[in-house]
This record gives sequence, structure tokens and C-alpha cells, in this order.
Amino acid sequence: MERAQDWRWASTRAHLLGQEDGNTSFALVRQRVADFSDLLDNVDEAMFNRIRRAESVGRPLGDDAFIGRIRVLTGREVRPGKRGPYTNGGYD
Repeated sequence: MERAQDWRWASTRAHLLGQEDGNTSFALVRQRVADFSDLLDNVDEAMFNRIRRAESVGRPLGDDAFIGRIRVLTGREVRPGKRGPYTNGGYD
């Protein structure tokens, strides 16, 4: 399946159909997006790739202010750390 709305457990299906599925909350999305299908139609290839990349590493996607709020709310560092060998724990 190539389209998110075809995935059995995707919230996309519920948003497009406008039907509660017992898992999806509509309120926040409806406050920001009048027509959910327009949102999907207006994602260009560059944005799609950014979303996929963030999704594949489990990191939030947004501007610095948004990422900062997520860090404060979760108490976790959500930006990628320095890559390479560890300097502690026997990896020197």
C-alpha cells in the first residue's frame, strides 16, 4: 500500500472519512486544517522526504521553537547528538 489512508491503523483514514475510530483525536487537527485532504495534496516532494526522514529516526519535525518546546515538555533531548564512538563506557 502506497497511500497512508489505505493502512488499516493510520489516523489518516479516520481524518479523511471524518469518522471516529476509537484512537484518533480530531480536535487539534480540525483547529489547524479546514480540509484534511487539502493538507495531503499540498505536501511537496521535499516536505514528504523531510517527514519520512524524521519518521524513520523517531525524531519530531519542526522549527527550532517547536523542537525546544518538545524537549521541555518531555524532559528529553530530541535533537540528534554527536555521531561517532562513545567517549565513556569502554568505547575509548
